[in-house]
Amino acid sequence: MASPGTSDFWKRLDDLFNQAVDMDPSTRERFLDQACGADSHLRAEVESLLRSADTSDGLEHLVHDAAQDFLEGKSGLHAGSRIGGYEIISLLGAGGMGRVYLAQDQRLRRKVAIKTLNPEALYDRESLRRFEQEALAASALNHPNIRTIYEVGESAGLQFIASEYVDGPTLREKLSAGTLSLEESLDIAIQVAAGLTVAHAAGIIHRDIKPENILVRKDGIAKIVDFGIAKLTAEGSDPSTQVKTATRPGVVLGTARYMSPEQAQGVSVDARTDIFSLGKVLHEMVAVKPRLKGADRQEIISELLKNDPVPPELTAIIGKATQRDRERRYSSAQQLLDALQAYKQEHQFRARLHDSMPGTLPAATSPRAMDLRLRMMVAVVLLALAATVAYFIWTGLSMRP
Repeated sequence: MASPGTSDFWKRLDDLFNQAVDMDPSTRERFLDQACGADSHLRAEVESLLRSADTSDGLEHLVHDAAQDFLEGKSGLHAGSRIGGYEIISLLGAGGMGRVYLAQDQRLRRKVAIKTLNPEALYDRESLRRFEQEALAASALNHPNIRTIYEVGESAGLQFIASEYVDGPTLREKLSAGTLSLEESLDIAIQVAAGLTVAHAAGIIHRDIKPENILVRKDGIAKIVDFGIAKLTAEGSDPSTQVKTATRPGVVLGTARYMSPEQAQGVSVDARTDIFSLGKVLHEMVAVKPRLKGADRQEIISELLKNDPVPPELTAIIGKATQRDRERRYSSAQQLLDALQAYKQEHQFRARLHDSMPGTLPAATSPRAMDLRLRMMVAVVLLALAATVAYFIWTGLSMRP
């Protein structure tokens, strides 16, 4: 039991808060019973922070700042500290299992992201296994849309992973800032599907695809991150192959909002669970209206009216990706990727056609209306051609003696 006011106490408080803040009330209660045990003071401090979090949007920043103060004052991982061949610049984020820092690679003179495992997690078999699993899974992959792992090591008693530093927000942060355009949403979904295609081909299932685990660089390149709960299948296997390293029966890992039905049930999963999750993410990108903090009623109504509905062709793609029965989903990430790329090409073609015929098609013409007009034009041409051919046949027959 850590004494109040000590570094161990504040570390423990920070970790428990980050683990419990997103739990529903009943799960949170059971978690705190087990985590705090007889330490009533720690329990009271955690509950106080959680009550504030339920009523204040800014508490997460206060906890983050407190963690930053603690790290810089007591842990030794402050700006200028060394871990392996890297020099710490600043703290990027903190969670229950570890922390992520921005650092400078002293040999190659480049910025990197350093993820460290909390010292106390070294005695937690599950945390250590997940940390090692992330390193093993991500280091086996090399793709522009998957964050690159540079090194896995240990320094001064800290386990760490050095990886590519992605200079850009998470997809969640982009969604919170406002609605993405259809083109931006398609680009991100296509890139994530491309990354998953490579991961699945290598026998790796991510199992936690969500906006928080997709980083978007300033130039629009999307990166899949956090393979901490990935599963390894037989290398090169097809998507329906069951995993070899199965989670203990009944244990569910992942994020409920984006979790496939089979994953939520705690049964064996395959690559189609990632397809389901990506379908949910794509739906959120194109269909969910932005949260306009501080906006008045007129601004909200105006924003809702100017957002176009999801095109039916894209709705069909999302619907197939998120089928509850996995046998009815796309059988592979490659199939989903092909469908998204085909839709994007069709969407771009219709946009160019609209721009090339400004006097023929109104500016507000929808893709579906444009498609109907094109079909009508083709039908008219075919009818005219058929009539011409029939005329010449009739003329030829009438001129016979």
